Parts: sequence; structure tokens; C-alpha cells
Amino acid sequence: MKANFYELTFEELTNLMLEYGLERFRSKQIFHWIYNKKATSFSEITTLKKEIRYFFDKEIGLNLPQLIKKDKQEDGTEKLLLLLNDKQTIESVIIPAGRKTTLCVSSQIGCALGCTFCATGKMGFIRNLTTDEIIGQILIALFMIEHSRRLTNIVFMGMGEPLNNLDNIVKAIKIIKNEYGLNFSGKRITISTAGIVPKIYELSHKNLNVKLAISLNAANNKKRTQIMPINKKYPIKELISAVRAFQKTTKWRITFEYVLLDGFNNNYKDAKELISLLGGISCKVNLIPYNSISWSKFTAPSMNKVQEFANWLYPYLPAVTIRQTRGDKIAGACGQLATKYNYD
Repeated sequence: MKANFYELTFEELTNLMLEYGLERFRSKQIFHWIYNKKATSFSEITTLKKEIRYFFDKEIGLNLPQLIKKDKQEDGTEKLLLLLNDKQTIESVIIPAGRKTTLCVSSQIGCALGCTFCATGKMGFIRNLTTDEIIGQILIALFMIEHSRRLTNIVFMGMGEPLNNLDNIVKAIKIIKNEYGLNFSGKRITISTAGIVPKIYELSHKNLNVKLAISLNAANNKKRTQIMPINKKYPIKELISAVRAFQKTTKWRITFEYVLLDGFNNNYKDAKELISLLGGISCKVNLIPYNSISWSKFTAPSMNKVQEFANWLYPYLPAVTIRQTRGDKIAGACGQLATKYNYD
């Protein structure tokens, strides 16, 4: 079976060049043509000798997921349904907002964490995505928006828990950041986690210089455990300790995501607990009005209540934002991504 080019980091490709007896600089040429000029076959790379192009077309595949469905909302948000080689499906979301365009990338098929406000958790865990399947989401999005907008941000906030697929996420980020590849700055890449504490420590030693977001959603263990079972294993005190350790390795603020569930985590006491918990951490709090799921008991608070909660936090936590809901009419908003296990 052919290797897939999109699973190779620049260093791995360079080693492959040397293994094949080719010059090291060929790696730069190939990365540039594939990731910048959007070549879809090695035969398009005219700076390579004909025999090298033929050899690579024979030995290495350029295989992307297949786009099988696209849903677009009036606000410009696009949800993409992608078919993988094993007939599983995943979703990713293109979110335009002003001059920025963000791609929400999936890291797993399903999720094992079972957060009660999230549709992906209802699917259960199927498998991790491979590096090429992660990169494939980005390239397909780039092909789609190439002539209209520029992709400015990549967030690992789609289906799955990114830190439970850390090895493939790290490889993908190395490709995304490589100067001959997609050449994204670390400040434009965010990894979101429900709080896999050992993996946060591990991530802090990877020297990726990317941003970290914590899906917090409650500031005391009783409430957080009710909606996020992972809190039983890694309670809030341990999570905050890991966050503080991570922050020592980066210049970026930590983002704490807080999904507002009406009548559950949005009263004045909840706000005071959040202020107390996050004191002394250089952070931003991103308030997310709950996006409805048909089977869930939760509802979103009114925008007046959302604003009231934000006002309680400010100025004690001076960086407080309210996320504008995007993609909710196409089940593409935060917490709504889910697919069939298998595409028929």
C-alpha cells in the first residue's frame, strides 16, 4: 500500500529523500508545490526531473478525504461532510467573521468523553484521525475558500478530544507551521481540550508555540462532573495546575471556554466561583451560549442573561468575550457536530 504524502512531516520527507538517494533540497520543492501551489499530483511539479516525478507518483499517494456534502448558512458558515477511506465520515466547519476565516478541525471520529451538552459525545468513540486525515480537512477548506477569502485561523475544536490523539495532532501542526508547507503562525492555531491533564503537561514540552483553550463550563467539581465526566478523573484543581504549568511555556493567554446552560451554570454564584478560580491566570474567558441538540435537556439563556453573566465577570476577569453563534441552523455550531458511524 502506498504511503500518503499528507502524513509526512518535512523532516520525514527529507529523510525519505535521502533514503531514495535524492538531494535534500527536493523536500523544499515538493512541500512548496503541494502546500502552496496546490499540486494534486507529482507530475505537476515541473522543478523535479521527469523520472523523479514518475517515481513519486508510483510510490507515494496524494490522497485526500472526499467532500460528499456541504451545508451553508446565511451567515456564510459552511459545514463540510468528508468521507474517509474506511467509509467513516467526519465534519469540519469554515467560519467567516469579518476579515477572519476560521476552520474548525476534527481530531477523532466520535469522542469517548461523553460531555452531556455535546452531540459528538453521544456518538461514542470510533477511532483517532490519522495525520493525513487532519491535514486533508485543511487542504479541502483551502481549495474551497482560495478565491474568496484567506484562511486565518485553525482551531482543533471539531469532533473529538484533540489531546487524546496528541501524536497525530503534533505531526499535523508541524506540517501546518512549516515554512515550506502551510506556514501558519502558532498564534493562529488553537488546541481545545476538555482537560486531559497528563496530555496538557506533555503538550507543554512539545515546543509547538500554539494556543491552548480549556473547555471549562463550570468552576466547581460537582457541577463540572455532572456535565463533563472527565472531571472525575482530572478534577479542577489538577486541571488548573496543568494550565499554570503550560502557561510558563508560552506567551499566549489561555482561553477558557464556558458554555452557558440556562439555570445550571449561569447564576451569580457561578460567576463568583469562576472569578476566584481563574484569578492570577493570564487568560481570556469565552462565553458560549448553548447550541441546542434535540435530545439534550439543556437550553440556552437569553442574550440578556448572557450579557449579565459577562458583566459579573468584568472587570475581575478583564478579557471576557461572548461568542457569536455561527452555523447553528446547519448543526455546525459548537457542540453540534456529529455524523453517522458509516456512510452508506
